[in-house]
Amino acid sequence: IQAKIGDKIIIASNSDFDERMVCYGLVKNGLDAPDNLWTCLQKLYCKYSGQKASKIKTEKMARQLGIEPGTHRALTDAEAQAKILKAMAKGVIPDTSVE
Repeated sequence: IQAKIGDKIIIASNSDFDERMVCYGLVKNGLDAPDNLWTCLQKLYCKYSGQKASKIKTEKMARQLGIEPGTHRALTDAEAQAKILKAMAKGVIPDTSVE
């Protein structure tokens, strides 16, 4: 795994939970857990959008940025989260009045 991801930062939806689960699954299956820096998309988005919550669902982040939120399945959530990160990188202003 480490050879594939190198020294890249791993961005996870909820990194506190996701890092534990991914590393547990890898170690349980005889693989080394990556020693990369993990960061949390939910926390990044809350800082970016000026919202006080530290946890925010993918669907809400997507709607606030005008992105199709997906169907709350692993693949569509990952695709929506990639779009959210790209929108943030482009400086798209979220509509925080959208729930």
